[in-house]
Amino acid sequence: MKPEKTVDELLHWRFSQARVEAPSAPSASQLLDRARPWWEKWPEMFQSKVKRLRRIQIGHDGPATDPSRSSDGNVVPTLIVCGAEESEGLVRVLEFNIRKDNLRFRFQIEPRLTLAESTLELTFISDTDARPLLFAPAIGLMESEYLLDAALLPEIARDWARLKKTDRLPFRFIFRSGTGN
Repeated sequence: MKPEKTVDELLHWRFSQARVEAPSAPSASQLLDRARPWWEKWPEMFQSKVKRLRRIQIGHDGPATDPSRSSDGNVVPTLIVCGAEESEGLVRVLEFNIRKDNLRFRFQIEPRLTLAESTLELTFISDTDARPLLFAPAIGLMESEYLLDAALLPEIARDWARLKKTDRLPFRFIFRSGTGN
């Protein structure tokens, strides 16, 4: 007759097995590298994406002929990067609110995307000097509609606080999905 192991012995055995199977912890430099934004890790790639983004044009001749301005919201030029593939698109702004240095931004991507991921990384690029302003995850809601809730630097929140969804917004977007980096 075999003696049965106690629960305590089983837990100690499982803990020792988990320790053997677990990967080693990343070093401090690896953690810092992971926290760096993508444009700092790959500056040449960032510059090429920004160059293409700045070539995307939408009409700004006036409210009657401008597809970027309507009562439904604004459209913003967008570069969509899915792995190695890139495409140009527009983001239709559905909601743009800033409260206490937090941005709530709901939007729809045109053309509609069919992605495996429900979260995209959204990088805001300044329209004036093409520098990155913010990057944060945007969560898919339904049919190419996404929501981003992010904390803003106080100076950006102050500058953007007066903006409405129908205003011409001072930035463009780079979406990244399935990039693996």
